[in-house]
Amino acid sequence: MEGDKTRYTLGLFSFLTDLVSIPEELVDDKHPLMYKPFDNIALINFYTTKEGREANSTLKAYCGI
Repeated sequence: MEGDKTRYTLGLFSFLTDLVSIPEELVDDKHPLMYKPFDNIALINFYTTKEGREANSTLKAYCGI
């Protein structure tokens, strides 16, 4: 994030046992899918790898299209 204003972040954490995915009715030509469905725990495990820690966007590196 860039800028000279103070930003606040709120961490919302969940540990789902199923895949995290976007409902099909929200995806169309105007709003294409940006991320493949992913397993939340596997994403956390990916973050602990060198590739995951060095990525500009961990989510995009893990399951970006």
